[in-house]
Amino acid sequence: MAKIRKTVWFIGGFGNNLFQLLLVERFYNLGYDVKVVSVLTKKNIITRILGWTIFTETVSGLIKKYPDIKFEARLKFSHIKSLVFFLLSKLISSSVHGYLFFKSYNEVQIRSSNNFIGYFQNEDYLMEYINEIKQLSDYFNEKYILNKKYYLVLHFRWGDTDWGRKYEYYYQKARELIKSKNAYTLIVTDDLNKAKSFFSKINNIQFKRSHNPFDDFLILLNAETLILAPSTFSWWAALLTKQAKKIYAPKEIIAFLPIITNNKIVNAI
Repeated sequence: MAKIRKTVWFIGGFGNNLFQLLLVERFYNLGYDVKVVSVLTKKNIITRILGWTIFTETVSGLIKKYPDIKFEARLKFSHIKSLVFFLLSKLISSSVHGYLFFKSYNEVQIRSSNNFIGYFQNEDYLMEYINEIKQLSDYFNEKYILNKKYYLVLHFRWGDTDWGRKYEYYYQKARELIKSKNAYTLIVTDDLNKAKSFFSKINNIQFKRSHNPFDDFLILLNAETLILAPSTFSWWAALLTKQAKKIYAPKEIIAFLPIITNNKIVNAI
């Protein structure tokens, strides 16, 4: 008897993809025939029409954990039909012919649907998938532990997100925190000029300009003290890390996306 297929569409950047990966992890563990479609993370006619910013591709690296799942990265005509059903699902907030646009967590809809798209940034979803989060944490910390440890790492994300500018006051608080600690600090950033200007006149600081988001993620994952950016990218590092003993996070972000933690001190600032 053929396995039931569950297809998960990846959209957005690295942080968003990790929310979608939880669904892949769940379906894979349950023995479904899993397929990942990544056409909306690439430059093509659809993403150009939508006007989406396309980030560095990370999906193929994430799904290496699942060697036997199907993977579609090239746009096909059948994907257009799927997107129409997803749009209808979004409009009526329900599954349409097995296609579900995720708005809020509903286990019945997830069980009865076979095709999924959305950002999945929902506290109920996270709590229900706590075992999958633990499995991803175990995987990342077993496979990607770095030889070099970092005492204090701050993620300063600015150039590719509106959240950075919206929460600039949070970075101001983070800057004062670094000053008070007076410890060697590594600042991982996508905007080196802005970061150097923002954190000028502070001693013991080194900057790392982002080139590969996955490499940046591993640095965050291996920090002993981690100061997050207001982004799901570094939020996921805080969620999955086993190295961090202390985490500082924007209170507005963790109010709706709590950091489920084991033996980590999470400070909202």
